[in-house]
Amino acid sequence: MRRAQSRATIRDAHMEASGGGGTLLNILWSYLAARLGREEGATMVEYGLMVALIAIVALLAVAAIGTNLFGLFSDVANELE
Repeated sequence: MRRAQSRATIRDAHMEASGGGGTLLNILWSYLAARLGREEGATMVEYGLMVALIAIVALLAVAAIGTNLFGLFSDVANELE
C-alpha cells in the first residue's frame, strides 16, 4: 500500500514539474531524483553502523576487563588461602 502511494506521489510530482506529460526517461529521472534526495534511509543506516561499532567496542572491553579481573580475583583467592 505504501509503495503504491509513493509511486503515485512521484508520478504526480513529475506531472506537475513537466507540465502534464513526459517521456519515460524524464519519469525515470524524476523518480531517481526523488528517491536519492531523501536522507531518512541513510540516516538509519548510519545509526545502525554506530550501534554495531559501539557493541563491538563494548564486547572487546568486557573481554579484556574480564580476563584481567579473573586474574586479580585468582591472586586474591591464592593470598587468602
